[in-house]
Amino acid sequence: SKLSRLEALVVDVKSLDQWPTKVVEEIIKEVAPLENFRSLKFFFSNEVVDVIEVVPSTLRIDVPEADILQTFINKSRSWRKVQSINSFQFFIGCKNSRDPQIPKRYLYERYIKYCDGEGCNPSILEVPVKADAFELVNHKDIKQLSDFGSMNEVRGCLVKSCNTIETIVGTADSVVLQNLEEFYVMKVPRLECIWKSPMRPGSLSKLQILVLSGCPMLIKIFPHGVIQQLTEIQYLKIEDCSGIEEIISEADIVANGQVLPKLEELTLLNM
Repeated sequence: SKLSRLEALVVDVKSLDQWPTKVVEEIIKEVAPLENFRSLKFFFSNEVVDVIEVVPSTLRIDVPEADILQTFINKSRSWRKVQSINSFQFFIGCKNSRDPQIPKRYLYERYIKYCDGEGCNPSILEVPVKADAFELVNHKDIKQLSDFGSMNEVRGCLVKSCNTIETIVGTADSVVLQNLEEFYVMKVPRLECIWKSPMRPGSLSKLQILVLSGCPMLIKIFPHGVIQQLTEIQYLKIEDCSGIEEIISEADIVANGQVLPKLEELTLLNM
């Protein structure tokens, strides 16, 4: 191919609102397999978007739709390298907010932020499996976070402004979220519970930070039988959750005596 040595490509587009999804996908199909390709930029009237950026330690992808990310994964030599030795940052549909929002984002090498999604697109399902940080922002219709499949490598997670989510984990036949260390749930107005079914031993066993904010339909934080597995929690913040009736069940306190043995800070605001 005449473009086999191409390293960078710049595309000039009039408006970010008219970001040509089809054009982005077609370009990625062509450049992703190239051995030396490092940079794809789209120039808009008031912004520059780095769609693909490969630096020595990180692969950064910023695309308008999950299908385009899947196209890159299927065709890219860079992705095959990333899986084994490097790090990545993926931003999907995040035209209004590309910066990671998890406070300790510097801890994570494999970061995904997914904004304004609809349904459970198969193209996005395999990606969180490889991530250690995952943000879900303004998803339109998902009912539970566990619909995204296995996230057992995820250590940091933020769910924000997802108006249809009712629970974090539905029915689980196996251990889930066993490596999760910090979890932020913000502005999720229909959230009723964190866990629907009995929690398998080992699930959430490494959780250290839990922040729940703007969840007015949430009634119980820790269902009966869950608290004894959450021995690593150090920071718990509950804010603007007006429906809360119980944080820890009385039965668990009676049965276990000491609960949350490593808790250092508890913040309750506007309950």
